[in-house]
Amino acid sequence: MKIQNLAFFQNRDTTKTEVQVYGTPYHCAQAELIERYKKLSLEDFLEQEARHGIGNYAIVDFNHLTTRVITSTAYCGGYFYEDSTGVRVGTTLKSVLPEKPIFDEFGLCFFLTPHPKTAFSQMPLSTVFKNVYRIPPASVFEFTEGVKTNSYLYLSYGRRTAPPVSFEDALWEVAQKMSDSFKEKNIKPILFFSGGADCLVLYLALAHLMGKDNIRVITMQTLGKRSKSNGHERAVPVARNCGMKIEILPDNSLTSPNVAKLVASMMSKDMIGSVSPHLALEDCDANVPIIHGQNMDAVALNTMDAIQFNLEKGYLTDAILPKVNEKTELKQYKAFINNLVNTAEFLSETEFQKTSAKSFAKQFGGIPDPEPGGKGIIRGLLTSQYPNVLPYPKRPASHCKMLDAANREVELYKDFVNEIDLAGQRTADVARFCTYSAIASKRLTTFSISSGSRPELLAMSGPITSYFIGKKKSMLEASQPKREIYDFIKKMTGKNYSELVVQNSEDRILLDELDISVRNEDKLLTDYSANLKVDKLKILDCIEDERIKSNITKLFEEKIGKAPGFERQILNLELLLLSHQEDSEFTNPNQNVKKKTP
Repeated sequence: MKIQNLAFFQNRDTTKTEVQVYGTPYHCAQAELIERYKKLSLEDFLEQEARHGIGNYAIVDFNHLTTRVITSTAYCGGYFYEDSTGVRVGTTLKSVLPEKPIFDEFGLCFFLTPHPKTAFSQMPLSTVFKNVYRIPPASVFEFTEGVKTNSYLYLSYGRRTAPPVSFEDALWEVAQKMSDSFKEKNIKPILFFSGGADCLVLYLALAHLMGKDNIRVITMQTLGKRSKSNGHERAVPVARNCGMKIEILPDNSLTSPNVAKLVASMMSKDMIGSVSPHLALEDCDANVPIIHGQNMDAVALNTMDAIQFNLEKGYLTDAILPKVNEKTELKQYKAFINNLVNTAEFLSETEFQKTSAKSFAKQFGGIPDPEPGGKGIIRGLLTSQYPNVLPYPKRPASHCKMLDAANREVELYKDFVNEIDLAGQRTADVARFCTYSAIASKRLTTFSISSGSRPELLAMSGPITSYFIGKKKSMLEASQPKREIYDFIKKMTGKNYSELVVQNSEDRILLDELDISVRNEDKLLTDYSANLKVDKLKILDCIEDERIKSNITKLFEEKIGKAPGFERQILNLELLLLSHQEDSEFTNPNQNVKKKTP
């Protein structure tokens, strides 16, 4: 068996008995982590990892008979492929693909049909390929003589000991360990700063421990309707109010030839986030860890809506309602109702779920699950991110096939998670962690840019996940979903976040001087347009069902050339298959092979 993890791509000789760490733990040195693993019982070790682990890494225990893979809570995620010939395990999808990969019909259809909440559209354990499965963060997988014999999520172990008493305590624990590691290695990290509350709390904690001058803060220029909610328009006043020195760089992640080449290289190995702003650092001199606020909302809020307009003010409160128009007031009601489905009260009240299923499904843009409560909650959380709500089945999937496939995934998922993860508040929190959080981390943190910089998602660390996941969410959280995050900002700055984002005349002058041009060209799609010719797509060669192939061909003909986001998804799969074919020189499974003339 071969183990390839993160970007190291090292082949390990399993005739040796050893324990290897792939990646970077920040809460202790690699040697110390291995020593703990050898000294403690497995349960005690996992308990420590779930509660205190920080960093994107995996521990692999090689043994003559059994290989055990333990992934950290912030691990980017991996894969394994299993068939009659044995098993392959790795961090990248390409490293585990069989010689002749075949698409799982539902997996591919679901991938091509964004569900209501996000565009990730991928299951927590299955992939778009048959017999290829995910290895999520915070998990244990054991393989004996070429067969997977055991797998489970150990996230719940973090609450066997006392979790942090507050978000503030969890944040300080993470920041202290990161700060100690940076100081020891003489590293000046980059903090990717959008101006939002999530990355601001990371900056405030690290700057307090390391000093402001020891953190390089970078903000990307943003365009379009989101520019005033997250980006330079908000980052500039927040930086001024916090005494933060920021570099404002153009977001050239779509226009740079270097970035296009980098993204194509990543796509040839795995499914990635091809428009992540940090990719623009490919044209800079960055060669240090990139601290990133991604996934803080997903871990802290589950799928609760946090309206940018409100900031720290609660929905439908006296601090908001007297100041808003009818349209904004309606948004308050909608967000509050949305958030109720993630509270402990809703998740434990099956009868209410049954009577309100149609209403919530309509509000969330899906269809009601036929079996609210129990399986319906999990099916909805895995497919749409909302309990008891399924995404609309679009061509070529059908409602019945979607239910069958979702049931298959539910059974895999129930066998994988701890029994405590299938009850109460943890049901929603753990499902969100295993879907959106894990896949967002996968797309963002699997690869470094050319200089070696790689994003670190501190929200996925043991202290923060063990605090938020399973923490009861009440009506208060439904009204003020980011209350603790905003409280920390006020404690550290003496001001409410809503005061920090207010621009003054100096901010406006600086912002007006920025050279912001509309990005007309998508360099990646331009440079690799030859790979998006429908009649030449390798994706179609890996679909066995002719009806599915026909329907997907029609879908491609409708979308390619008209939907850039969709095109990038297809290009990712296409470059992955092309690279795999070039390396293995296999004949596509449905390709007609001409017989030689005698």
